[in-house]
Amino acid sequence: MTGGYVNNAVHVLNTRDYASTGNCTWSEIMCTGNSPDPRFGSAFTNRDNFAYVFGGDCNCMKLRNDLHRLNLRSAEWSGALPVTGELPLERCYASLAPSSTSLLVLCGGSWYNGTNLIHRNDIFICHTDLLCWYGVNTSHIQPPLEVRWEHFSCQDLMGDVYIVGGYMSIQNQNRATTIVRVRTEPPSLQNLALQVYAGIATSEDVERLGVLFHSVLRNIRTQPCSRCSPLHAWK
Repeated sequence: MTGGYVNNAVHVLNTRDYASTGNCTWSEIMCTGNSPDPRFGSAFTNRDNFAYVFGGDCNCMKLRNDLHRLNLRSAEWSGALPVTGELPLERCYASLAPSSTSLLVLCGGSWYNGTNLIHRNDIFICHTDLLCWYGVNTSHIQPPLEVRWEHFSCQDLMGDVYIVGGYMSIQNQNRATTIVRVRTEPPSLQNLALQVYAGIATSEDVERLGVLFHSVLRNIRTQPCSRCSPLHAWK
């Protein structure tokens, strides 16, 4: 949003020359296809060769809950994707982050009920291959998931999504203090071992690591040894 006007321009930051010159340059991408309506406060993320934009405010509390995809190779917009399932409410200032190979995690934001902005603490997941949304039950989270908007979310190397920061009130005085981890897939043995080694694993992670390790070990012991003749099982 610039000077009270919204737009749908796409810009990219070129960092290739930073190591040699210390400079980065911005440039606008000339896109084709059916681009989103001009808006601000939308949620954005990218994975591989695609960027995704969800929702936002098209000015004067005209909130959206549409999902658009930009092909970063061809610079072509998809138009509003024909999503199904449990669609999130219209909102602005939410966060969007990729998880696993085909999932997007949407969290929080602000929704307008016709009179006031209502800040959210819900989580939705979109399967980008099936184009289907579904809500996540967060009632079991302790302490309860904080309401937040203008926050940030990102994916770590393990595939987990972390939700950080943001505001909890319209006065911008109360700030969210907890970091929320969203895990959409069971962790692998390697990822659990790395988390334990780094000292960031929870007690549940440590217990799960033990179960996974013994399961893998039992599987190895039942496999024949290919280096021996005649073949025999591991002892």
